[in-house]
Amino acid sequence: MRTHARLAALGAMTVAVALGCATAALSAPASPAEDTPPPLVEDYSYPGAAKILQERGITLIKGDGHILLMDACPSDLTGVLAVRSRGSNPACFQVRGTTGYLTMKIPNVIFVKGTANTVSATVSNANGEKSYAIRKEEWTEVGEAANDPASTLLSLSVKP
Repeated sequence: MRTHARLAALGAMTVAVALGCATAALSAPASPAEDTPPPLVEDYSYPGAAKILQERGITLIKGDGHILLMDACPSDLTGVLAVRSRGSNPACFQVRGTTGYLTMKIPNVIFVKGTANTVSATVSNANGEKSYAIRKEEWTEVGEAANDPASTLLSLSVKP
């Protein structure tokens, strides 16, 4: 009988401890971090920009997500927005949709190839900033190729 009494007392203590812990957990105030959701502000920074700069020498700054750098240029550049800089391989961009923008810094730009939509490119050089209308599905001379000083591509914009 004595064992029964001990088991009953042990069971009662276990239940009391469990209830006490549950009550404490439910009544404990949540930490401020749990109460505050993460901010929903989108700053449009280009994802993976630091890695792209390190691997390819291209600084991608901000965009609306409709102009995306491709890992490699396809052999047929139809429908692809492409940028050629002096001394480097072309950088190709996929355009998702009919509009888009992307700000960047690509030094020594000499040509930009357009898509079927209206594309404009803004470059900066010793004379200031200049905007170029890029021919559809063709290479357009910009910067040095257009008899301007060495130029850095600052932005690409696509419109219907």
